[in-house]
Amino acid sequence: DPMKWTQVWHAENFPLWVEGNDATPRMHRVFIGGNRAGAVAIARNQNGDFALVRQQRLAIERELWEFPRGMSEETDADGVATGLRELLEETGFYGENGHSLGQIYPDSGILAGHVEVVSCTVPPQERQAIDGEVDALQWVSLASLKEMIASGQLQDAISLAAFSIWSLRNNS
Repeated sequence: DPMKWTQVWHAENFPLWVEGNDATPRMHRVFIGGNRAGAVAIARNQNGDFALVRQQRLAIERELWEFPRGMSEETDADGVATGLRELLEETGFYGENGHSLGQIYPDSGILAGHVEVVSCTVPPQERQAIDGEVDALQWVSLASLKEMIASGQLQDAISLAAFSIWSLRNNS
């Protein structure tokens, strides 16, 4: 079988491992969080503004503006539930009318998982406590979001791909 995979490394205290392909020794794939997927939330408020969060990304030693996102948990019913939960955890706001716009593969050359692109609305509400993993929240208009992308202020590949799907679905 040319696609036989074997685990070649795993983290001791985190669900992360690398598998190698026996037929192609230089071919590897990475699993993060088991076979669970991730989700990214494109959330808009009553004014049509988009929720962006700023996070310190240690791997690249920079802060980035991104759409709220994260990995699924065993209690999440599906990718939409993951996206809505991540929105609440990172922004303090509940999303409504959540639906999937499809899936993206952030790095199909090495990462085995996908990310569900979730679109939702955020009605007027009291902001809940957040988990502290984000440094800031801002609501930006469609024009401002496009300017952030064009000027390089928003560079996260998951957010860029999610916005591309959202834009095509909404003819924006």
